[in-house]
Amino acid sequence: ERRYWTLEGRPVQNFRLKDLVVVELTVTSARRVVLDNVAVEDRLPAGLEVQNPRLGESPLLTWVDRGRLWAPEYVDVWDDRIVVFGRLPGATTRSYYYLARVVTPGEFFQPAASAQVMYRPEIRGQTDVGRLSIESDFTGTE
Repeated sequence: ERRYWTLEGRPVQNFRLKDLVVVELTVTSARRVVLDNVAVEDRLPAGLEVQNPRLGESPLLTWVDRGRLWAPEYVDVWDDRIVVFGRLPGATTRSYYYLARVVTPGEFFQPAASAQVMYRPEIRGQTDVGRLSIESDFTGTE
């Protein structure tokens, strides 16, 4: 599951140009065994761009449920996607959070986020696809 939040922990109602949003990826495993080598890929709509956590300080998200945090073993950060790799405890729900910047106004296709257990392709899942609308903050006249 993928959800968008404000920095204060409220669901995003409207995407506005230049806003910073929190993306929550939630992975649920119904299996009672630990799943190793889980890969979660979130490809963002063209109007959003991943804020690389390695480039500076991220705001403190005090509203996040720390008991459900997923601590991945590796994170691959691109401008248009993030890929998270790690171990998922059995029969549990874990969430991973990252920041994205709203960079382009318009209507965009939102690809599915997907999760799979590498080397066990029968264990996989994905979110729904959709549309994302980004408002322009331009209010002037020509």
